[in-house]
Amino acid sequence: MYDPKLYRETTNLFVKSHIKKIINCYSNLLNWNQNENILEIGCGEGSTTIEILVDFISKNVSNFNYLATDLLQPMINLATNDYLHDHVTFKQADILDEKLWLNYKECFTKIFSILCFMVVPNPTIWIKNIYNVLKQNGQIFLILTSTNPMMKQHISLSQQEKWSKYQKSNFFLSDYLLSDNPTSWIIQLLRNGGFKDIQQHEIVYDTNLKDFKSAYQFVKAFTSLNENIPEELKDEYLNEMCENIEKEVLNDEKYSYISYDVISAKK
Repeated sequence: MYDPKLYRETTNLFVKSHIKKIINCYSNLLNWNQNENILEIGCGEGSTTIEILVDFISKNVSNFNYLATDLLQPMINLATNDYLHDHVTFKQADILDEKLWLNYKECFTKIFSILCFMVVPNPTIWIKNIYNVLKQNGQIFLILTSTNPMMKQHISLSQQEKWSKYQKSNFFLSDYLLSDNPTSWIIQLLRNGGFKDIQQHEIVYDTNLKDFKSAYQFVKAFTSLNENIPEELKDEYLNEMCENIEKEVLNDEKYSYISYDVISAKK
C-alpha cells in the first residue's frame, strides 16, 4: 500500500507543514483534561505522530498516554525503530477489527486520525468502533483530504477503459473520495453513528505538484495507486498521471491545490 521510508520523505515535501498549520489553526476545537488517554488511527511511520501531534499535546497536557496504530506492520516497525517516547506506544491494528476494539470499550478521551479515514472502507464499521472506544464526552479530531492533484488524476485514469479493468477494487477509490459531496457524506455518517457537536472546516493549501518531476516524487510513495496493475504497466500508469498533472496545472494554476476537511465531534 505504501513504502514507509518513501512515504516519510514524501510527507516532508508539504504534507507535514500543512498538518502543523491545521493543528495550530484549529487547536481551539479541543478541550483538554488533566489526564488524557489518546488513540491515533493511521499513524503511518510515526513522524507526524511524534513531531506534530505529540509535540502539540505535550504543550496542553502533562499526563497522557498515547496509543498510535496503523494497519501496516512495516509502518509500525519503522515508527518503533525511529521514535522512542515515554508516553507513546506504537501498535499494528485494524480499525475495522470489531473483536479487537471490544477490548478498548470507552477507553479513550481523544481520537486523532490524520489523512486516513478517507480511504478506509466500510465507514459504518470504523465509525461504530471509534464511537465505542471513546469515553462519554470524549472528542475525535479528523483531517481528511477531499481533493488533490494525485487523487483527481487517479480517479480520472481509473475510469478510462485502458485502466478501469485493473482498478475496480483499488484502495484509493473509496466512497468518500468518489462522493459528489464527501464532506456532507462523512458528516451524515458520523451523525448517524451517534456523534454530536460536529464541527467541520475546510482549508486549502497550494502544493508543489506542478510539474512531472515534482508529481512523480510525490506519487511514487503511494504504491496502492497501481498495485493492481500488471508490473509491466505500473510505470506507465504513474507517468501518465504525472504528465496529466503537469498539463492541468498549465491550464489552471489552482489544479495543484489540496483541500482538507477538518472535523471534530463529541460522543
